Amino acid sequence: MRFDPHTRFSLLEAMLKMRAQARTPAAAGGQEAVVVGVTRALQAGDIGAMLPGASAPESRLPRLYVQAAEPGQAGPGDGIETRPVDGSDVEAVLAATLDLAAAIRADGRPRRLLLDSGQPPREADAQAYVDADEWRPWQQRDPIAVLSARLIAEGVLDPGELLYLHQRIAAGAAMTHDTAQRERRVPSPALCA
Repeated sequence: MRFDPHTRFSLLEAMLKMRAQARTPAAAGGQEAVVVGVTRALQAGDIGAMLPGASAPESRLPRLYVQAAEPGQAGPGDGIETRPVDGSDVEAVLAATLDLAAAIRADGRPRRLLLDSGQPPREADAQAYVDADEWRPWQQRDPIAVLSARLIAEGVLDPGELLYLHQRIAAGAAMTHDTAQRERRVPSPALCA
Protein backbone atom coordinates (compact mmCIF):
# COMPACT_ATOMS: atom_id res chain seq x y z
CA MET A 1 0.00 0.00 0.00
CA ARG A 2 1.31 3.42 -0.95
CA PHE A 3 0.45 6.48 1.12
CA ASP A 4 0.26 10.07 -0.11
CA PRO A 5 3.11 12.48 0.77
CA HIS A 6 1.02 14.33 3.38
CA THR A 7 0.23 11.10 5.25
CA ARG A 8 3.85 9.99 5.11
CA PHE A 9 5.08 13.36 6.41
CA SER A 10 2.52 13.28 9.23
CA LEU A 11 3.69 9.78 10.23
CA LEU A 12 7.27 11.05 10.48
CA GLU A 13 6.16 14.12 12.41
CA ALA A 14 4.14 12.02 14.88
CA MET A 15 7.09 9.68 15.54
CA LEU A 16 9.45 12.62 16.06
CA LYS A 17 7.02 14.23 18.51
CA MET A 18 6.59 10.99 20.41
CA ARG A 19 10.34 10.54 20.75
CA ALA A 20 10.92 14.18 21.73
CA GLN A 21 8.23 14.06 24.40
CA ALA A 22 9.60 10.80 25.79
CA ARG A 23 13.13 12.23 25.63
CA THR A 24 14.34 8.92 24.23
CA PRO A 25 17.63 8.83 22.32
CA ALA A 26 17.58 7.70 18.70
CA ALA A 27 17.56 3.92 18.30
CA ALA A 28 16.99 3.34 22.01
CA GLY A 29 13.25 3.75 21.57
CA GLY A 30 12.04 2.28 18.34
CA GLN A 31 8.45 1.76 19.43
CA GLU A 32 7.25 4.87 17.60
CA ALA A 33 6.48 3.00 14.37
CA VAL A 34 4.21 0.57 16.18
CA VAL A 35 2.33 3.12 18.26
CA VAL A 36 1.87 5.60 15.42
CA GLY A 37 1.08 2.97 12.77
CA VAL A 38 -1.51 1.10 14.84
CA THR A 39 -3.27 4.16 16.25
CA ARG A 40 -3.47 5.88 12.84
CA ALA A 41 -5.11 2.79 11.32
CA LEU A 42 -7.86 2.35 13.87
CA GLN A 43 -11.07 4.33 13.84
CA ALA A 44 -12.53 5.86 17.00
CA GLY A 45 -14.92 2.95 17.65
CA ASP A 46 -12.21 0.38 17.00
CA ILE A 47 -10.16 1.11 20.09
CA GLY A 48 -12.59 -0.41 22.59
CA ALA A 49 -13.67 -3.17 20.25
CA MET A 50 -10.33 -4.38 18.88
CA LEU A 51 -7.49 -3.89 21.31
CA PRO A 52 -6.71 -6.01 24.37
CA GLY A 53 -7.00 -4.11 27.63
CA ALA A 54 -9.05 -1.31 26.09
CA SER A 55 -12.26 -0.27 27.77
CA ALA A 56 -14.52 -2.62 25.82
CA PRO A 57 -17.80 -4.00 27.08
CA GLU A 58 -17.22 -7.25 28.98
CA SER A 59 -19.08 -9.26 26.36
CA ARG A 60 -16.60 -8.27 23.65
CA LEU A 61 -13.22 -9.89 23.42
CA PRO A 62 -10.34 -8.03 21.80
CA ARG A 63 -10.05 -8.84 18.13
CA LEU A 64 -6.74 -7.26 17.15
CA TYR A 65 -3.76 -8.70 18.97
CA VAL A 66 -0.48 -6.84 18.62
CA GLN A 67 2.46 -9.05 19.53
CA ALA A 68 6.22 -8.54 19.38
CA ALA A 69 8.34 -11.27 17.82
CA GLU A 70 11.91 -11.98 16.93
CA PRO A 71 12.85 -11.92 13.21
CA GLY A 72 11.38 -14.94 11.43
CA GLN A 73 9.27 -16.05 14.42
CA ALA A 74 5.94 -17.59 13.45
CA GLY A 75 2.66 -17.00 15.25
CA PRO A 76 1.64 -19.30 18.09
CA GLY A 77 -0.43 -21.61 15.84
CA ASP A 78 -3.71 -20.95 17.63
CA GLY A 79 -5.76 -20.53 14.47
CA ILE A 80 -5.80 -16.73 14.57
CA GLU A 81 -4.83 -15.22 11.24
CA THR A 82 -1.41 -13.68 11.78
CA ARG A 83 0.28 -10.96 9.73
CA PRO A 84 4.04 -10.59 10.28
CA VAL A 85 5.33 -7.05 9.74
CA ASP A 86 8.56 -5.11 10.23
CA GLY A 87 7.93 -3.21 13.47
CA SER A 88 10.49 -0.55 12.57
CA ASP A 89 8.65 0.46 9.37
CA VAL A 90 5.71 2.73 10.24
CA GLU A 91 4.27 2.50 6.73
CA ALA A 92 4.30 -1.30 6.85
CA VAL A 93 2.69 -1.28 10.32
CA LEU A 94 0.02 1.18 9.15
CA ALA A 95 -0.75 -0.80 5.97
CA ALA A 96 -0.96 -4.14 7.81
CA THR A 97 -3.14 -2.67 10.58
CA LEU A 98 -5.47 -1.06 8.04
CA ASP A 99 -5.87 -4.42 6.26
CA LEU A 100 -6.44 -6.37 9.48
CA ALA A 101 -8.87 -3.80 10.90
CA ALA A 102 -10.89 -3.87 7.66
CA ALA A 103 -11.02 -7.67 7.78
CA ILE A 104 -12.12 -7.61 11.44
CA ARG A 105 -14.85 -5.08 10.65
CA ALA A 106 -16.02 -7.28 7.77
CA ASP A 107 -16.26 -10.64 9.54
CA GLY A 108 -15.61 -10.04 13.26
CA ARG A 109 -12.92 -12.74 13.48
CA PRO A 110 -9.77 -11.94 15.49
CA ARG A 111 -6.46 -11.17 13.78
CA ARG A 112 -2.89 -10.85 15.04
CA LEU A 113 -0.25 -8.31 14.04
CA LEU A 114 3.11 -10.00 14.64
CA LEU A 115 5.79 -7.34 14.86
CA ASP A 116 9.42 -8.14 14.16
CA SER A 117 10.62 -6.22 17.18
CA GLY A 118 14.37 -6.32 16.62
CA GLN A 119 14.84 -3.43 19.02
CA PRO A 120 17.96 -2.59 21.03
CA PRO A 121 18.25 -2.75 24.82
CA ARG A 122 15.92 -0.26 26.55
CA GLU A 123 18.63 1.48 28.57
CA ALA A 124 19.11 5.04 27.36
CA ASP A 125 22.87 4.69 27.53
CA ALA A 126 23.01 1.19 26.04
CA GLN A 127 25.27 2.31 23.22
CA ALA A 128 27.93 3.19 25.81
CA TYR A 129 28.11 -0.52 26.70
CA VAL A 130 27.89 -1.96 23.21
CA ASP A 131 30.59 -2.08 20.55
CA ALA A 132 29.93 0.36 17.67
CA ASP A 133 29.71 -2.53 15.19
CA GLU A 134 27.01 -4.16 17.33
CA TRP A 135 25.10 -0.89 17.72
CA ARG A 136 25.02 -0.06 13.99
CA PRO A 137 22.26 -2.58 13.08
CA TRP A 138 19.99 -1.08 15.75
CA GLN A 139 20.56 2.42 14.37
CA GLN A 140 19.68 1.20 10.88
CA ARG A 141 16.33 -0.09 12.19
CA ASP A 142 15.43 3.16 13.93
CA PRO A 143 11.90 3.87 12.59
CA ILE A 144 12.50 7.61 12.27
CA ALA A 145 15.74 7.08 10.33
CA VAL A 146 14.08 4.42 8.13
CA LEU A 147 11.19 6.68 7.10
CA SER A 148 13.36 9.80 6.83
CA ALA A 149 15.80 8.07 4.47
CA ARG A 150 12.95 6.70 2.36
CA LEU A 151 11.26 10.12 2.05
CA ILE A 152 14.54 11.80 1.09
CA ALA A 153 15.42 9.07 -1.43
CA GLU A 154 11.99 9.39 -3.07
CA GLY A 155 12.17 13.21 -3.20
CA VAL A 156 9.20 13.67 -0.87
CA LEU A 157 11.37 15.52 1.64
CA ASP A 158 14.73 17.21 1.30
CA PRO A 159 17.44 17.17 4.01
CA GLY A 160 16.85 20.84 4.84
CA GLU A 161 13.15 20.22 5.48
CA LEU A 162 14.02 17.24 7.64
CA LEU A 163 16.46 19.32 9.69
CA TYR A 164 13.85 22.06 10.12
CA LEU A 165 11.26 19.48 11.23
CA HIS A 166 13.67 18.02 13.82
CA GLN A 167 14.52 21.51 15.14
CA ARG A 168 10.88 22.63 15.30
CA ILE A 169 9.78 19.53 17.20
CA ALA A 170 12.78 19.62 19.57
CA ALA A 171 12.07 23.30 20.34
CA GLY A 172 8.39 22.56 20.98
CA ALA A 173 9.23 19.66 23.29
CA ALA A 174 11.76 21.80 25.18
CA MET A 175 9.19 24.58 25.62
CA THR A 176 6.61 22.10 26.88
CA HIS A 177 9.12 20.64 29.35
CA ASP A 178 10.20 24.10 30.55
CA THR A 179 6.59 25.21 31.00
CA ALA A 180 5.80 22.10 33.01
CA GLN A 181 8.83 22.69 35.22
CA ARG A 182 7.89 26.34 35.85
CA GLU A 183 4.28 25.47 36.66
CA ARG A 184 5.19 22.70 39.07
CA ARG A 185 3.75 23.68 42.40
CA VAL A 186 5.88 23.09 45.48
CA PRO A 187 3.83 22.59 48.66
CA SER A 188 4.33 25.04 51.47
CA PRO A 189 6.60 23.73 54.28
CA ALA A 190 3.74 24.43 56.72
CA LEU A 191 1.53 21.98 54.81
CA CYS A 192 4.19 19.26 54.92
CA ALA A 193 4.68 19.43 58.68
